[in-house]
Amino acid sequence: MTIPDYALFAAAVADHRFWIALAIAILAGAVRGFSGFGSAQIYIPLIAAVYSPRVAAVTLLIIDTLGAAPFTVRAFAYCTWPEVLPMYIAAAIAVPIGTLALLVIDPIVLRWFTANIGVHHVHHLCSRIPFYRLPRALRRHPELASIGRLTLGQSILCVRLVLWDEAARRLISFRELRTLPRHAAG
Repeated sequence: MTIPDYALFAAAVADHRFWIALAIAILAGAVRGFSGFGSAQIYIPLIAAVYSPRVAAVTLLIIDTLGAAPFTVRAFAYCTWPEVLPMYIAAAIAVPIGTLALLVIDPIVLRWFTANIGVHHVHHLCSRIPFYRLPRALRRHPELASIGRLTLGQSILCVRLVLWDEAARRLISFRELRTLPRHAAG
């Protein structure tokens, strides 16, 4: 057995993305610790934004497998096997296949299967554009292409924007709603 190269580890830790990823992993772990689920819903999109979807999927698989192993061993005695075994077998088959699919399948094909979710918001602006025509719509309409992508920080700040202000034609928060003249009295 060979010892991993220290320089490779040092280079990974020196990259600022490592520390962002560590914070994301801690946040996802805290969510899982409090709720018992939901870590993947936080971890996958955020790590995919920092590194790539492939890195996110593979590292989550490793983290979940290693992190759940001690609890799994103790839970064996309490399992209702006729209910748990089919789910376990399905997961044991589907998770490696899904991970392999992310590594092997062309991203364009994956976008087709996910209804091009990365630019799917354009479909909601004009529902006549089918998901498979979204990239062409973005290319043909420069005003859509210039919108750009939200950064991780910007997307977190958008969580508070939950109401549509028709007069201003933008999303607003509940706090902003209370400051509008027509709602100030009530």
